[in-house]
Amino acid sequence: MLKSNPASAVAGVAALKAQITAQEVKVGAMRGYLAETAPDFKQALNELANLRAQLDKQANQDKQDATSDKAGQGDYISRYRDFKYHETLFELFARQYELARVDEAREGAVIQVLDAAQPPERKSKPKKAQVAIIATLATGFALLLFVFIRQALRNAGGDQETAGKLAQIKHSWRRALGRA
Repeated sequence: MLKSNPASAVAGVAALKAQITAQEVKVGAMRGYLAETAPDFKQALNELANLRAQLDKQANQDKQDATSDKAGQGDYISRYRDFKYHETLFELFARQYELARVDEAREGAVIQVLDAAQPPERKSKPKKAQVAIIATLATGFALLLFVFIRQALRNAGGDQETAGKLAQIKHSWRRALGRA
């Protein structure tokens, strides 16, 4: 067959190799989501075994033809076979890619809405009015405390004994903070 029509023989072998590769990829993907005993998985394995058997049969025929024909066309034929193999493999994978894109587009969004969102019946936290009232009272208390302490310090500055004690406290604070 190689002598009569080398292009079709090489194309046939390349197509078989490409189909085997595509089937191996399919079986590898099926291993991820099917058990070894699943009927689809067993069928894919049988198809792969049949394709390999056909390739072995074709390879044996080619070997017999190659031993009878030693004219130097072996290098051209092997390169042409590789070319056809890669071409067919590309076509098969391109077809699978297009089918996967169509399936993905057909499936649509994977997000599933379980419960529709509804506004709450009553507001929860934070309660703005309560926060504003507490902030106002805390600020007023802090300012009142500041005014009382400032007035007490001014009154203490007029007395010599208290002024000395205050100076001593200031000096101690500065030493503790490392400023003196």
